[in-house]
Amino acid sequence: MFFKIFDESTWPLDNQDEISIGRAFQIVGRWKFGEKWDEIVEIASAPFISALPSQENAKPADRERAWSLLPESKSREPPTFATSRGISGIYLSPQDWQRAADALSPGITAQQDAYKCLGAARLAIRDACLSGALNAYAQIYNGKTLLIKQHLWKTERFLRWFSTGRASLLEVSDDPYSSDEPTLWVFFNSAQINRAFPPTSARRITKNVSEEKIDAELDQIFKAVENGEIFPRPDRDGVVKLVRDRLPTAKVDTIKHRFAQKRPAWWKPGPQSG
Repeated sequence: MFFKIFDESTWPLDNQDEISIGRAFQIVGRWKFGEKWDEIVEIASAPFISALPSQENAKPADRERAWSLLPESKSREPPTFATSRGISGIYLSPQDWQRAADALSPGITAQQDAYKCLGAARLAIRDACLSGALNAYAQIYNGKTLLIKQHLWKTERFLRWFSTGRASLLEVSDDPYSSDEPTLWVFFNSAQINRAFPPTSARRITKNVSEEKIDAELDQIFKAVENGEIFPRPDRDGVVKLVRDRLPTAKVDTIKHRFAQKRPAWWKPGPQSG
């Protein structure tokens, strides 16, 4: 199967204790593959690259695609053929067809390797859940959660949790008549994620993240706190952690500085560590 990389704009907001499956997937991916992870995600998120069919089974669209892969297509019109019935199309020799297929090969290989990396990150989460090191929850209402049954990680049901980010009530309820529609966001305990996949690993690096990106994350957090979506209100270090969950390579000092600059007037100072 192919993997859907979650659109971060659709993810539910995390809180201090729980993070969404999409966020967890990114954390584990970076833990496992380090700074290569962003490139892996970019390659896997690109449109699927299919191989050319055999030349004997090629359709007109396949011939057009094959021609577009050849360098000479940029400077001249394609060679064509015509039949006695007046049907015409692009003509490529067997050697040209092979050159076109070879041009696709590096991209296909890179994409297949990226899919394997995504699968490895996904299986790392599954194995942690099966071992008991990590618990998964489904959010039902008013922020309340129900534990996803551990044995379900042995079934193929977990595949769709990484596709949709959601589980069904049937998967977290003892009621056999519950809906099996995947409508409930899946979360993980953030402390367990950090223990199973330590963010302090040498693989985790820090680099400059623009203040605009940090400010955007802070604005979302402030809004979520004001609306009661994040409760209790985190202190400064709690906010730093939430931002770092979203922007793992952002520098802590920069986040603290932007927090001091952006903190709304209604935000009362809370306990802070050094």
